[in-house]
Amino acid sequence: MKKVLVIDDDPDFNGILKEQLEWANYEVACAFDGIQGLDICKTFKPDVVITDIIMPNKDGIEVILALVNDDECHCKIVVMSGGGRIAGIEYLKLTENLGIKNVLEKPFSFADLQKAIEAP
Repeated sequence: MKKVLVIDDDPDFNGILKEQLEWANYEVACAFDGIQGLDICKTFKPDVVITDIIMPNKDGIEVILALVNDDECHCKIVVMSGGGRIAGIEYLKLTENLGIKNVLEKPFSFADLQKAIEAP
């Protein structure tokens, strides 16, 4: 059973994803900001981290950089965002430039999320 960590600051969205993922037979943990997500990552050791970009305390870009630079972390990263742009920088494009191949724009279907989780 794959272990999935969902990091999103919206508790309702986290709850919906957790319920759908558990129904699809994944073991799921949730975090509500990047700091909490990285802390949970150390003990939960997920196979996949699904992270939002715009969050308080530590945003998704900071989470991605921390995970990519952690030699002990070998998890796949899936990025999700409602879009957004600051100073002309599009967040989802930026994550692709960081090497993230599994990027989802909200709203997305659960089928698309599952494809991203299971993609090589």
